[in-house]
Amino acid sequence: MAFNKLFQIIAAGMLLISACSKPPSDFQENVPAAVPLAVLVEREISGPVLGQPLQAPVGLAVDTRGEVYVCDAGNNRLLRFDENLEPRREYGGYGSLEGLFNRPRYIFIDNDLNLLVADVGNRRVSRHNRDLNFVDEIKLVDYDDPLKYGEPSGIALTGYGEVWMCDREKGRIAIFDNVGQFDRFIGEFGYSGGQLLQPEKIITDNRDNFIVCDAGNRRLVVYDRYGGFSYAVRNEYFDYPTAAALNGDGSLWVADRDAGRIYLVNRKGEILFEAGPTVPGTNHTLKNPSDIIVLSDDRLLIADSGNDRLLLCRVMFEKQ
Repeated sequence: MAFNKLFQIIAAGMLLISACSKPPSDFQENVPAAVPLAVLVEREISGPVLGQPLQAPVGLAVDTRGEVYVCDAGNNRLLRFDENLEPRREYGGYGSLEGLFNRPRYIFIDNDLNLLVADVGNRRVSRHNRDLNFVDEIKLVDYDDPLKYGEPSGIALTGYGEVWMCDREKGRIAIFDNVGQFDRFIGEFGYSGGQLLQPEKIITDNRDNFIVCDAGNRRLVVYDRYGGFSYAVRNEYFDYPTAAALNGDGSLWVADRDAGRIYLVNRKGEILFEAGPTVPGTNHTLKNPSDIIVLSDDRLLIADSGNDRLLLCRVMFEKQ
C-alpha cells in the first residue's frame, strides 16, 4: 500500500508568509491584462461516453499533454479524454478491490503523470498511471484509532512527495509522507483561521502554497508548504465554493456548488467576473457544479455534476 516512488525534490528556499487574514502585498496579483467579458458554452459532453451515459461527473484534471481526466462518480469509473476532449479510455467499476471505486471524487496529477484519486466510499487514496491502471493506494485505516480518518475529498502533493488529503468529514487535512505513511494533521474542525469545515478540493499555486476550498465556511484557505495558515480568501457571495482553479495571472476561478455559479476572484476575494446559473450557449442552468479546470487562457472545463455533463467554455475577453 506504500507510495514507493520518491518524487522530484523542489529546489531549496522558503517563502516567509505571515499568518494573517489578508494576503501579503506580494500575493496581490496585478490587474489582469485582459478582463473576462463573457463565458460561453462551446461544447457539452453528456450522454453515452464509451458505452455508458455520463453520470454525476465530479473531479477533473488536465496533464501536461492536454489530456483530461474525469471522475465519473455515478458509474464509479475514471475517464481519459484526449486534448480534443474525445474519450479514449475508461477504467474502474463499483467495488472495494484494488482498482475499483465507490464514489470517486477529486483527482490530482503528480510530476510523473500518475493520478491520485479520492475514493470516498472505500476511504482510500488510489494511485493510477496515465493509462488509468491501478498502481497502489493509501488506506485510511488505523486499527488503534478507528475514528482517526473520515472521508477523503481533495488531494494534492508537495514537491517532496507528501500527500495532502482533505478530510471532509473530520474538517482537517491529513498529510502522508512520500511512502504513504501518515505523518500529521493540519487544520481542525472550526470556523476561523486555519480551521476547516467540509473542505473540498485542494490545489497548489506557483509559490508552493496550498489553496483549500473551505466550502462549509464559504471561503478559501491558503496554507504554506509547511502547513502554516497564511490567509483566507472571502467573498460575501460565496455559498459553497467546492472547487478552484488557478488562472494564468494568479487569480482564481471558483465553482460554487450551491449557488450554481462560477467566479473569477483575486487573492483578496474581489470578484473580477461571474457567470451562472444560466451560462450562454446552454439551455440548462448550472446544477451542483463540482469542479473547474483551466485548459488554456481562453478555455475552461466545468463538471456540471447535477446535470450529468461536462461543459467546455470559451472565455471572451475585453481588451484594456
